Amino acid sequence: MPNITTARGRIPSKSPKNLKDYMTIRAAAEYVGVSPDSLRRWDRAGKLRAYRHPLNRYRLYLKTELSLLLRGLQTQAKAQVGGR
Repeated sequence: MPNITTARGRIPSKSPKNLKDYMTIRAAAEYVGVSPDSLRRWDRAGKLRAYRHPLNRYRLYLKTELSLLLRGLQTQAKAQVGGR
């Protein structure tokens, strides 16, 4: 299987090589609760790393990174609600 690279062309040294560990941009957006355009913006801003499919170069997102992002967003939301 070809290596999965980041959107910026670097090959992550510790990234999983199995495509089952990744989500498409649409699935990732639904999982996090944002639009695919938000994920693209976060990728360009360096807030979230997108990987590229080895054959079609579509953006892929690592499920574990999305879980961490979602947990952080939920913690932030709880802090804002509790701080009022």
